[in-house]
Amino acid sequence: MCNVLYITTHCNLDCEYCYEKTTRDKPGFKHKTITKQEIDDFVQEILEREGPELDKIVSIFGGEALLRFDLVKYAIEQICEYLPKTGIDIITNGTFFIDIENLQRMKDLQEYASKHQVHIGLRISYDGSGNFRRVYAKTNTPVTSDIKQVFENFRTLKMPLNIAYTVHKGNCDKKSFIKDISSIILKYRDILDRISTYFYEEEIEAFYGFTHDEFLEYKNWIKERCAYLFQKFKIPLCYLTCEACSLCDKVQTKRNYFVPDDGNKFVELRHEEKFDHWNDKFKGTK
Repeated sequence: MCNVLYITTHCNLDCEYCYEKTTRDKPGFKHKTITKQEIDDFVQEILEREGPELDKIVSIFGGEALLRFDLVKYAIEQICEYLPKTGIDIITNGTFFIDIENLQRMKDLQEYASKHQVHIGLRISYDGSGNFRRVYAKTNTPVTSDIKQVFENFRTLKMPLNIAYTVHKGNCDKKSFIKDISSIILKYRDILDRISTYFYEEEIEAFYGFTHDEFLEYKNWIKERCAYLFQKFKIPLCYLTCEACSLCDKVQTKRNYFVPDDGNKFVELRHEEKFDHWNDKFKGTK
């Protein structure tokens, strides 16, 4: 079970395809930010429902959650105290890490959490050639150059990079998509851990005039080509070459992925470099 902790509705970007844009743009909409008491209640509810021994998943979300790094830090500290063996997934637009000192603070927090058997994963939203639709709310200027600097900060601090890539009408051309993903892998493969791919299905169907079945054919075409990229570079492309949603955050292994069989079905789970996730000791391979 994935437990979602929604930190704040505030965001410093105004992306036109954001799933929350319609709600935020409504007249009279009031922003909300979680309180420390609500965080305490959230942690205790999980503890009562799932107990201290089971592996757990917490997704920290927004808005842009890291606009309130203080609350994110407090939540992680509470999880470390009461919910060991938890994988924390933080989805962020990445702008908090333009300042490399902020990224160092997050790295320190990851190291602190690991001592309490809590793993913190970061996913940075970046849509490649379609990233022009991600703009700052105050200036309406694209965020792309800043996010590329964030990636370089990850490289400087030798931190693993996970990218959340949304496919939408601005980057959904099939061949351009494959080229886009390939260029990201080639440029950042020294630090790239995985790319999570999300398809804005309704927008793509409207853009091309697809029926749902035609959309599935389009997506399968992409899957076939991404299988080749995975086999070549061993960079998992979540939901394309791997459909074990969040398994990489949940189990005590690194490099978990599904590989396609001859029928292009992603059904076989493989483990490369199996680790004890909490002690990071090499356990062999399967």
